[in-house]
Amino acid sequence: MPSKPILRTAILTLKAVGFTSEQTAAKLNITTSQVNSAIRKAQKKGFDLNQARTGTLVLEDEYVFDDDRSGRPRKQEDLTELILSKARIDRNCDHIAMELTAEGHSVSATTVWRVLKKNGLDKTEPTRKPGLTDENPNSTDKHPDSSVD
Repeated sequence: MPSKPILRTAILTLKAVGFTSEQTAAKLNITTSQVNSAIRKAQKKGFDLNQARTGTLVLEDEYVFDDDRSGRPRKQEDLTELILSKARIDRNCDHIAMELTAEGHSVSATTVWRVLKKNGLDKTEPTRKPGLTDENPNSTDKHPDSSVD
């Protein structure tokens, strides 16, 4: 299935050259209501089907692309650079969130984790196995009184 803008462009073009809604739907393997909905939305934005049929087909981006969605913007977008700069020093999500909150940015550890993950930093804390040393990474700290049977 092609992307929505490509599909909408095809719908508007076929309708402009004289295809009916049913023919357009059959040709594009979609429903007639999808065709009519795309035409209706384009007409609300200024698309004139009659003018297009006279040979002057002008498809503006606004006819085929979705409008911006309403709603609260995510905090991640505003704080991404700040979180990434702090992650270079400390990769613990809780610590980064506390630092940012102390600086006046209300952000949770989960938001910090999402930003780091989105930017390819999946591991947020270095993991170290207890008892492993750089000299002998295969040994573990054993209690001196323990004996091997």
